[in-house]
Parts: sequence; C-alpha cells; structure tokens
Amino acid sequence: MNNTFENRYSTEERKTRSLDTVMNLRKENFRYYDVVSDCIDPTTDRHLVSPNDSTMTRYTAFRNNKIDYDADSSMEANVIYEKIFGKVINRLDKKVIRRQYDRENKYNKYGLKYELGEPDCTGGLSFRGDTMNSVATTNKAYYWDHKELHKSATGREFPWPKEALTFIDLYHTPGNFMPLPWREGISINQSRGTGTSRDFFDIFLMAIYNYFLEEDGKEPVNRIRLRHVLGNNDKLILFMKYFLLPFIEDDKRRFDNQPCQLVDDIEDGSNMICYVTPGWESFIDKYLLQDYTEKGHYGHYGKPKELWAGHFDSYDKNGNALPFREEQYLEFWRNASNLIIKRNDRIFDALHGL
Repeated sequence: MNNTFENRYSTEERKTRSLDTVMNLRKENFRYYDVVSDCIDPTTDRHLVSPNDSTMTRYTAFRNNKIDYDADSSMEANVIYEKIFGKVINRLDKKVIRRQYDRENKYNKYGLKYELGEPDCTGGLSFRGDTMNSVATTNKAYYWDHKELHKSATGREFPWPKEALTFIDLYHTPGNFMPLPWREGISINQSRGTGTSRDFFDIFLMAIYNYFLEEDGKEPVNRIRLRHVLGNNDKLILFMKYFLLPFIEDDKRRFDNQPCQLVDDIEDGSNMICYVTPGWESFIDKYLLQDYTEKGHYGHYGKPKELWAGHFDSYDKNGNALPFREEQYLEFWRNASNLIIKRNDRIFDALHGL
C-alpha cells in the first residue's frame, strides 16, 4: 500500500494545512465549500472526489468509497469546531484535535476521522462532528415513492429535482455540521440517525426545546421529547441532559440581572430572563442556529422552525417523520438548503471575527 496521507503529514501539519485552506476561502466560496473535495484517498493518493464531476457523481463516489472517512469528522471540520465552538467544547478542561480512538483498528485505520478531546487520552468525553440534515433519509424515501415512474433508473440516473441536487451540493459544507459530545458506547449521533425521528434536525431541535421548557417549569409545545430522538436509551438520555444543563446556567448568568428593555426604551422591573427560555438561548447562540428558530419575545428565540409545513404535527400524532407528498419533499430541500447557506455565512463571519 502507498504511504497514507496520515503517514506523510503529522496531525499538527494536517491541522495547519486544513486551517489555511479554510481561512483562505472567500465568503462566496465558503458558502459552498464541500470538505470532501479536500480529502485524499490514501489507497490511491488522489482526491476522493473531483469538483468537476456532477453533483450526483460526487455524492455517489463519497457514499461508495470505503476508506473510513466522514466529512463531519474531517480535519477541515475539526479546525472549524475548535476555532468557533469553543464555548461549547470548553466543557472539557483541555482539548486538542486528535485522531478518533479505534480500539480494534477497524473503522479509522487510515486516520482520517478526528475529534476534539483530552490530549494523550483514548477514552473519556470528546466532541465529534455530526451532520445535521441528512441526504440519505429523504432521498431514499423520494426514490421509492417515485420509482414506478422511472423503473429503469438507478440512483445516479434518477431524474432528481433541482432542489434535491442543490441540497446535495450543500450536504458536506460546514453549515451542515455540529460537534456533539461523545463517550465510548454512548453516541448521540448514531442514535439520532437510527431513532424514530429518522435523523430530521428540526425534530432533534424540538426535543431539545421541549427539554429546556420543562426544566423552566413550562408546558412543552408537543410530545416530541429526547426519548423520541434517542430511542428510549435511558443512559444516552441522561448523558444528553448533562450536556444541556450547563446552557441553562449560562443563560441565568447572562440574563438574571438584566432589566427587560421594552418598546420606546421603557423598562419594567422584571428581569430579562422572563422573556427567554433558559438554556435554549445559549444553545442557539453558541451553535449558530439562529435561523432555525422562530422569533420570540423582544428578539429572543422562539420554537424551532419546521423543515416543511405540518412536520411536527405529523410526527407528534402519527410518528411519521418522513415527507410523503411532492411539495413536502421540495419544501424540505429548499428550507434545508437555505438554512445551511445562512449558517455557512454565520460560521464564516465567526471564523473571521466579523
């Protein structure tokens, strides 16, 4: 086998190269920056995908390649996590970008998957990247819903709507990634993808929003809970709650002693905390998810937006997380794409101190 990319460059060298790549992108290029385009296939010493290929060709090449690479765990993704999500990741006393630990050298043998964790440590808490809006879940459902109309078409040849192709172009851009806590044997990422929510990010956010509402003594919006998203895994649910609790303390420190500023600069005697959902405010700010929420009182954050109209109600009442009408598919692709672009812009601004 040829020398791998990992052998030719140390982790620190890769970090420096990746950070330079990310920081030298112009904003209009960062908006559509597919991190897979910078992955070197260690079995061939070539780029994993060619930016000159069509959207579906690039996506299919990524899905079919078996080199143990995840875009959301790439070095390019991790240098972004380290630089702009420090207020989340500072739950760790010390943190470095390190190769993901692979006890039996099965799933990360090429060293292309990274995480943020304690230095010189193979266990304990770490933060690993997660892809927020999934391509496979929705596209697979759309393909089977329409297969009878195109019996001879394979996935690549299938006549995908332009909205689906735009979404795939944005799928592996930084605006569709977030770091979440991980511990060996406890994976929020995996459970979110295999639970009844079918990996839809708006349902994940609604479960978090309802958790913060209940912790504040308020009624949840609906019956969507962490248990729905994480598959009734008590240990994992407890792990998620411990991750979320510090956001509540963050907001109490931020807002408890600040007066509420009302229209025409008239102050009342209460605290600003009365207009926020403690925890939700900091969670949204620190993960740059502002565009995923409706407007709340006096510019604070309200409940999550649906990725298509009626999604929360359908899931709450029927347990149906998937779209089933043409317009729902199109609305999902349009909304998810728009949100990823907006968050790419927010990440770029945060990287450059804008």
